[in-house]
Amino acid sequence: MRLPHSRWPSVSPPRFSRGVGLVEALVATVLFATAVIAVLKIQATSIQANTAATYRSTAGFYTDQLLGQMWADSCANLSGYGTGGNTVALGTNTTLPNGRRSIAVTVTCAPTNATVTVTTFWQAPGDLTAHSDVTVATITGN
Repeated sequence: MRLPHSRWPSVSPPRFSRGVGLVEALVATVLFATAVIAVLKIQATSIQANTAATYRSTAGFYTDQLLGQMWADSCANLSGYGTGGNTVALGTNTTLPNGRRSIAVTVTCAPTNATVTVTTFWQAPGDLTAHSDVTVATITGN
């Protein structure tokens, strides 16, 4: 007995379409790897920005701490805080890398009025240039 002839004969894929799935998988892998690399780059940039902000905040803290000491001191002693344009190390208890400070004190008008400029420098590991935080304050009434 003869089997009925199938209306839809089995057809193999054309020769040029073989391996298309492999190419699609390769393209998907490349796109995924590119996305992962982009996320890692964003993460690294975020960490650098966070570290820089921490250093700026710490420099401001040290400046505020010094200005607080100067506010509590008598006006006659304020000129003693000046470094004469030189930079001095912040000491071993600092969290600023290569931290140093320059303090300019100008006593103006009267002995109870002083203008203070505090510049704090630091250089993060791997940075080629030093960063600075400059604060100008007027201390009156001591």
